[in-house]
Amino acid sequence: MVNTDKELYNELKKHDIDFREIPHIWPGNCFGCSPRNEKGLKIRVSMEGNKGVSYTIVSEHYCGFDGILHGGIIATLLDEISAFTIILNLSKMGVTTEATIRFHKPIKINTLIRIEGQIIESQNNRAIVYSSIKSMDGIILAEGKTTFLLGEISTLAKLVDVDEDDLQAMIDVYISAIDNVKK
Repeated sequence: MVNTDKELYNELKKHDIDFREIPHIWPGNCFGCSPRNEKGLKIRVSMEGNKGVSYTIVSEHYCGFDGILHGGIIATLLDEISAFTIILNLSKMGVTTEATIRFHKPIKINTLIRIEGQIIESQNNRAIVYSSIKSMDGIILAEGKTTFLLGEISTLAKLVDVDEDDLQAMIDVYISAIDNVKK
């Protein structure tokens, strides 16, 4: 979230976290994950068991009230980790069709937070993911449940106006990176 790699990894080191990031190669300009979007969140993801996991330092650029993360950004973080959880576990992509969010406590800026997602239901063309944002002492700050419509790569490529081969290559990189993260 506009924090530098150095800042993030210094904070992770303070908490003794070995974060094995899966490379970001999204060919588009996604606000949540694309490294190309200058104003985007640029979330980084990894896996822990069957959970998609991310850590970030909240920046003042994304405030609602001064010093507090905007609720829409919280929703975006939960949606992004949910999408990555599906990619990493099912080797599929989808689009969000429904999301519910509970805001438990304010998320303060300039603090390290943990974002995680876990699939709670999966069928042929649909998946539901539970996601949460936690403080570094494990307190749930926000949580969500997101439903995704899973589609064929060709359909999704047309929907998001991305070359089908580029989209497949991106998924392949994520899937192959999973083995490295699990080692």
